[in-house]
Amino acid sequence: MELALCLKQTFGWTRTCGYRQAPPGNIQVGDVVVYHQTSCDDWTAHAVIVTSVTDGVKISCHSSMKHNAAYSYIFDSKPYAEWFHKN
Repeated sequence: MELALCLKQTFGWTRTCGYRQAPPGNIQVGDVVVYHQTSCDDWTAHAVIVTSVTDGVKISCHSSMKHNAAYSYIFDSKPYAEWFHKN
């Protein structure tokens, strides 16, 4: 959650969040997704990085070692997706 606050408040990244939120049209490689369990403001969060936008948005992360996985892979346990795009 601290990363989300930093990206939004300190660096002014655009934020889009919602239940099973699809990626905004401007998402690009290097942008960040923070997944939450019960709401967009939930402190139970998991951050990943966008690593591909070719043939659908793909993410990579170190927990459960995902590389170019579908962004929706975690929706069963953390269905709120908070997308951050660097302006």
